[in-house]
Amino acid sequence: MKKMFLKLVLLCLCVGHLGGEKEEDKNDEKVFVKEGDSVTLNSGLSELKNDDVLEWKFAMEESLIAKINNLAGRIAVFDGPDKTLRGRLNVDNQTGSLTIKNITIKQTGFYKLQSKSVTKTFLLIIQDEISVKEGDSVTLNSGFTELKKNELVLWDFCFENEFIPLSNYHIVHINAAGGIFRDRLKVDIKTGSLIFRNTRTEHAGYYLLNTADELYRGVNLTVYGELNIRTNEDELFLKLVLLCLCVGHLGGEF
Repeated sequence: MKKMFLKLVLLCLCVGHLGGEKEEDKNDEKVFVKEGDSVTLNSGLSELKNDDVLEWKFAMEESLIAKINNLAGRIAVFDGPDKTLRGRLNVDNQTGSLTIKNITIKQTGFYKLQSKSVTKTFLLIIQDEISVKEGDSVTLNSGFTELKKNELVLWDFCFENEFIPLSNYHIVHINAAGGIFRDRLKVDIKTGSLIFRNTRTEHAGYYLLNTADELYRGVNLTVYGELNIRTNEDELFLKLVLLCLCVGHLGGEF
């Protein structure tokens, strides 16, 4: 229980460093969610004003996905780019908060709230936790069943306190992180998933998938030895501190 509490506290501290170094990203609110779950992006308002016009926008192109016009007495939700949000949205008519249901990789990314009284930006990221025994194989799922033609999918790895490129499209950088992934890693051409074989403890850490469309998925991989099933508290503390340092560099490379 103490280890779990420590992990949660440190992860909360790490969240504050996500979002990159760009000035406009510093006030982004980071939201982590498990795939298939629902999440509510809170407007921070207790009640909308009578003359409020509130809009929610999604993705790089800031597509309008929800609108409340109190003057006209209208509420509308939209399907979003490529209809990725169809049937998944609900907007609270009193507070303007937005609920997204049954989240997949395609609903991750940036959400922007705008009204007369508030402007907020949220970064929604799917977060996975995976454990594997040393020597076994494991797949870090991208969340895509099939990539679009020429879709850019990148995997980064947290190494020595910063994210380093691990793969680009289906090409693995075999010399990344001192060559620890050489002959042990490949990318599924169809889905973009990352496939390990014969894993080692040095492969443990934080992996980040990101796309040109600013979709995000984070995976925290734990590799345990035959006689060391549980990571000791000092090692866990060190890994989480390194994760905090790494995520501070997240902010997009496009």
